[in-house]
Amino acid sequence: MSSFASKLSKINETQDSINYLSGYMLQNEASSQSFIDVWKSQVFNAPPATKLLLLYLCNDVIQKAKRHHKTKYIADYFGPLLEVINPIYHSVDSTIKKKIERLISVWEDRLVFDADGIRKLRERIAQPPQKQVAATPDPPTVIPELQLINDLYQRINDLTDVSQGNLTQLGIQSKTYLNLDADTLPETQVHLNKLKVLEKLSKVSIKNIESIKSTREQIKSHLQTMLHSLESGLQTDDSKISVINDKLNRIDETRRTLQGEVESSDDEELPKYEDEDSDDEPETKKRRVSPSPSGGSTPKKVAFAKDIQVNEYDNKTKGDADDESDDDIKQSEKEDTPSAEVMDILLKLA
Repeated sequence: MSSFASKLSKINETQDSINYLSGYMLQNEASSQSFIDVWKSQVFNAPPATKLLLLYLCNDVIQKAKRHHKTKYIADYFGPLLEVINPIYHSVDSTIKKKIERLISVWEDRLVFDADGIRKLRERIAQPPQKQVAATPDPPTVIPELQLINDLYQRINDLTDVSQGNLTQLGIQSKTYLNLDADTLPETQVHLNKLKVLEKLSKVSIKNIESIKSTREQIKSHLQTMLHSLESGLQTDDSKISVINDKLNRIDETRRTLQGEVESSDDEELPKYEDEDSDDEPETKKRRVSPSPSGGSTPKKVAFAKDIQVNEYDNKTKGDADDESDDDIKQSEKEDTPSAEVMDILLKLA
């Protein structure tokens, strides 16, 4: 609809301008409601002279629609027209007001609207000035990059409209003045002048098309810049996701480590049950270490008679053996002597 809004903004008082716009609207009848919404928005914001031109456009559309039995435009236009007629009527001077009243009379005479519709329109303009019913909606917020591309596309649409008109004229005049066998050729001098005009029109058409091409190149360049920015953004997004995934892995590892420490701590806190003899000293401590010879060897005892013991020692020299033998004899005699307690027990038994 931005293209149609641009077309409406260029409306002028010529019949060709109004015919072009009304024809465009009627050819696209399916979009009638959208066209009317744009028309209504521009009526509210236009200067007084343009308001009248937009009403003339409405008149041209609905009269042609009635003539070609396209009742959709008549039905769709009446509500918005009833809505805007009062603010428009009270915002213009008396000269334009008379022209608006004349329009309503034409619609009545040609039965564009029924009697009830005409009565409502006249009642509306007879009422005191009313505030603008339809406020222009705030335009959507658009980022500068997209706004620039939108403006460039709008320029292409405008250039294309001009180019299409030039190319149409170029095609018509080419058939007329470039065919030397035609029966309707003008006089030679006039023909030369027409060829000069045709040449100028051709150059203008080329210049116009080159402008369109240049604008397309600008759009392409901006889109490539945006594409590069998007690709760079995608790489940055992937890097951020990778860093976050690494943190998630570390979180998992840290959690498992802490859970292992908690389980180990629980095991250490379980009660332990010791044996009843655990309070006793270790057996190795309770045993009395027998005195051993200074040489560290354990004597081997061999009995040859009842009261005779012979000690043999491994790996001893003869001198050492003799010294130790005397000590063993004394120890043996000491061990064979009964203690006093033993003697007392023996006497009692006797």
